[in-house]
Amino acid sequence: MRKVVFLDRHHSGKPHNPLDRGAWGDLDQNGRTGLEETEAMLTARYLWYCELKLIQKGFAVLPICDGRYSARHDRVNGYCRSMDIPIAVYVAAHINAGGGEYGACFHDWRSEQGERLARRVAAQLNMACVELSKVVVAPASHDARQNALATIEGIYEGRAVGLCFEPFFLDSLEHGRLATEEGLRLVGESLARGIVSYFEG
Repeated sequence: MRKVVFLDRHHSGKPHNPLDRGAWGDLDQNGRTGLEETEAMLTARYLWYCELKLIQKGFAVLPICDGRYSARHDRVNGYCRSMDIPIAVYVAAHINAGGGEYGACFHDWRSEQGERLARRVAAQLNMACVELSKVVVAPASHDARQNALATIEGIYEGRAVGLCFEPFFLDSLEHGRLATEEGLRLVGESLARGIVSYFEG
């Protein structure tokens, strides 16, 4: 079976909101924030480590970083159909904000495979990142976690399995190390190991 993973860097490449960079935080507590401290820039860095690890394991990795989220989902579904890919993984990459202490993996409430993927990724993240109090695995629906659902909802109609990945809080002092290069490597490689575990299962 061909192993295909779509890594989608959210809060980037939005034609209707080109300046969107997602959450931001004062990582070194100096009272100043820059582009390097935004969600969109930090997700790019942990996704690079994830991609590298997946390629080493023989996966085909297709990065995405442009268009409305619904259009991205349509492209993923269309690609899987045209290339006759029976199953793939789609990751909507984020970093949270709001001062929480946990990481989170959200799946479409309709998807059993989505929950399975989320649990595999969460287990790896929890083992690698001691800064997290826990890693939440939760369904996203129109009644709860609507924002998370919007990041993956269109994926359910196709052959890919969707995951909304929120590994840590950008504005949490406890999570400061995870925003460093070493921390982002741990996050990205944990994501990759969880995806590998899902396919192997």
